Amino acid sequence: MKLLKKDEDPLQKFIETIAAHPRSKKVILESKEGNSARVLVIGDFLPQEKINKLVQEIKDKYNFKISYVEISESQYVKLREFKNYNLEQKIIWERKSAS
Repeated sequence: MKLLKKDEDPLQKFIETIAAHPRSKKVILESKEGNSARVLVIGDFLPQEKINKLVQEIKDKYNFKISYVEISESQYVKLREFKNYNLEQKIIWERKSAS
């Protein structure tokens, strides 16, 4: 049965769940090493309890630790303005804006 089941990516599961929240804007991968990843979640007024629960579920199910920091869009803009800190290259998910 396991052979038929495609391996799930815990980081992808995290991204899909974050993307489902309408106030999330971006997920930036700061680093990924072995069974852990560090990410920035950009959005305003995201549900901390739900994100913490998701992180714990992923740790329990996949033995994969996700450390995250949530920042607002305005904080993101300020961070992006710093020289030598190119966040744009590390974006792994971004909400498409309605044009």
